[in-house]
Amino acid sequence: MSEEKVPKKFSDLDLGTNLFPEVPKKDLKDIMDKEIIIKEFAELPSDFGGTYLIVLAEFEGEDITFPIGSKVVVSQLKKVKEMNELPIETKVTEQKSKDGRMYQTLS
Repeated sequence: MSEEKVPKKFSDLDLGTNLFPEVPKKDLKDIMDKEIIIKEFAELPSDFGGTYLIVLAEFEGEDITFPIGSKVVVSQLKKVKEMNELPIETKVTEQKSKDGRMYQTLS
């Protein structure tokens, strides 16, 4: 009789932020307002509370990764993934809210 293996939770794995070790990392400022194709992402717990994403994307014909913690972008990408619409072409932009605060969003 074989013992059934209990699956681990993704959050239990010690992956750190190096989820795609062979792919170059970019700072968000390097891709802000530029066309990218988001292929996949992983959601990780943030040291500041909440979560952030490590995003695998194509930028200028090459695969890159970048971190993003914007609640708006996290929510948008989770919805896109639920709709089975990855990969998706987009830009990360900054917008001003009605109260004058800046936030990041996809456009």
